[in-house]
Amino acid sequence: MRIYYYSATGNSLYAAKTIADGISGCEVVPMSSQKQKATLRESSNTVGFVFPLHYFGLPLFVSECVKRLDFSEIKYIFAVVLSPLVCVAVG
Repeated sequence: MRIYYYSATGNSLYAAKTIADGISGCEVVPMSSQKQKATLRESSNTVGFVFPLHYFGLPLFVSECVKRLDFSEIKYIFAVVLSPLVCVAVG
């Protein structure tokens, strides 16, 4: 399992690491490390995304990263969206 995170303040990184700590073999990957790749090929069956809510939507960087992801091998996708007011998990 792999969790991609985008974090400017460290809150999303903290959330991603907290989730990963409870899952054996889970890898936490910064989305920023993927920005040079034209297509993101994911071999893990389960992929998560953790990122902050920006003006009631996805941060542009997150949207661009997700659009490049090849979802063909992924069986389960989840997202954790952090906000100062609310935390939403979708899976």
